Amino acid sequence: MFKLNKRVIDVFIYFTLFASVVLLVLAGVLGSYAFSREPYVVEEIVVARASAISEYSIVFNLKPNEIYGTSIAYGGKPIPIYLTLAQEAVVKHTFRLTYGIASGNYSLSIYVAHPDGWTKEIRKTREGFTEKSSVARLESLNITEIRLLMENLSKQVGIRLTSYDIVVVAEVSYSVTLASQVKKGSIEHSIKLEVDLSRGLITVRGESSQSKLETATTKVVTPVTLAGIHVEVLRTVSPVIGVVGLSLLSAYLVMSAKFKETSRVLRLERKYRDVIVEGSKLPDFSSNEIAVLKDLEELVKVARIVEKPVIKVTPNPDKIVYYIVDRRTVYIVEESLPSPTEG
Repeated sequence: MFKLNKRVIDVFIYFTLFASVVLLVLAGVLGSYAFSREPYVVEEIVVARASAISEYSIVFNLKPNEIYGTSIAYGGKPIPIYLTLAQEAVVKHTFRLTYGIASGNYSLSIYVAHPDGWTKEIRKTREGFTEKSSVARLESLNITEIRLLMENLSKQVGIRLTSYDIVVVAEVSYSVTLASQVKKGSIEHSIKLEVDLSRGLITVRGESSQSKLETATTKVVTPVTLAGIHVEVLRTVSPVIGVVGLSLLSAYLVMSAKFKETSRVLRLERKYRDVIVEGSKLPDFSSNEIAVLKDLEELVKVARIVEKPVIKVTPNPDKIVYYIVDRRTVYIVEESLPSPTEG
């Protein structure tokens, strides 16, 4: 019966240790996860989008010829136009939205630029627009008139004209409503006609199309979880688990300390069971001389010398008394226990 109780006690003690370690590790993992990140993740997602597009198209009206015919269109790649053939450049600029309508201001400027850095504006138009999906402007540029203007300006500063640029600049500021959100933007888009008098060529430079993406976003708040448990819950639970784990560890340490002494006594009893007998009641030693010994091993030495048995009595659950009666002398050892022990 005693061995069974000891086995149960040992299992319980080591289970307490195992449980405390598991809970402490679990508390550490959960706490580390919960306190190392925000409880919510805020993301912006696009709910609507629209592209604001600026486009140029240029058509050169030519003198009748057998190479190009009467006109040639600029298709986005640099193309040489012979100055002797070019009469007029018809420039069309379009601002449009791929989705929705916009309001704002639109301007188209045309100026000439000399290689020395000076410029002269020859035309500018401004207009406002309201709730439109597109705005367009068509301008006709007389190549001959512009050449004569540049030659006259060059004479005024006493230089010989060899080349110049005709620059078209479109500027659009707009606001567009996307998913109940007002988005403001602007586009500045230019294209250039390079005139080389020495070679007799006009070359178009610049991108025929530009675009700008406008988006409407909304914030989505997502709770951070671990195995379906919200981080805020983990922040509350992990300290509780840690406290329980520490409590179990403390209990293990206390029980280990107490039962260590019990184990020592029991090992000695098994070692000297041939000289120990069980007594039922502790006698009255008031008339005897009492000799208190250090431990059971010392008492066994005396028992072998006097050739008397060691009598074991358990007067209460927390105490075992071993003694030897030799005439009027009682040799005695008392052991304290943490719990009842059965022989």
